[in-house]
Amino acid sequence: RLSPYTPSSDKAGNRLTFNPQLMLWRQLGRGVDTDLITSYATGTSSSFVRARIGMHPSESYRMGIEAKWLDGRNYRTKKHGVFVVLKFSEKLTLELNAGQEEPNDHNAGAYAGIAIAAIF
Repeated sequence: RLSPYTPSSDKAGNRLTFNPQLMLWRQLGRGVDTDLITSYATGTSSSFVRARIGMHPSESYRMGIEAKWLDGRNYRTKKHGVFVVLKFSEKLTLELNAGQEEPNDHNAGAYAGIAIAAIF
């Protein structure tokens, strides 16, 4: 259960949802590519889209620009920024991203993220 419990809220932690995701990648030229990730959650009627254009100055890292859109019943946020992906091996990467976000109330702010991906 979610806490604190608010009877008037529909977010009680008991919602079944289906979350399909689509991932696309395309090589645009030597050392330049683009990718797109999009998903939708049926139970919460929320969606996520991330588009990136990246460059590979070397085999060990990728960097570029990104745009994200997050949309739900009570929120809508646009983000744009930069990212770096460091490749330590074929099975381990570290990703850093940062930029500016603008929610639907137009109070812009900064965002930053870190992700570690490991393939087992």
